Amino acid sequence: MVCVWCDASYDDKTKKCGLGIVIKQLVLGGIKESRIQVKDCAIDNNEAELKAIRLGIMHVDKPLREPIHIVTDSMVAINALKDPEHCPEKYKALVKNIIHCMGGERVRIYHCKGHNQKGNKYSNIQAICDKLAKKAYRD
Repeated sequence: MVCVWCDASYDDKTKKCGLGIVIKQLVLGGIKESRIQVKDCAIDNNEAELKAIRLGIMHVDKPLREPIHIVTDSMVAINALKDPEHCPEKYKALVKNIIHCMGGERVRIYHCKGHNQKGNKYSNIQAICDKLAKKAYRD
């Protein structure tokens, strides 16, 4: 099983963003956890969220026998990936690239409300992604 948590921070004035990703993957002998933070630029916060998803998928060890579970707080990203033909034109190339990066792997996408005060099984790791994204943006 592979779980990829993704989040992004974004500054509308500078167009700079930070991407935060946590990947947990079952490997022989246990669980491999990767934490990634990258500074980038984006046209808006939704593109930044999509870039975080792409980066997470790119860092998953493939091929897999089970689906990749992606957790994000971006409904725009979820809807774009579920229906790429009807996503906003400005995201189509990036969404197409994400689908290509999936390389035929099965993917399940889950929404986790960002900055959630009530805990659920995703919120603690999503909070780590938020911190990674903010730290990447500031560095």
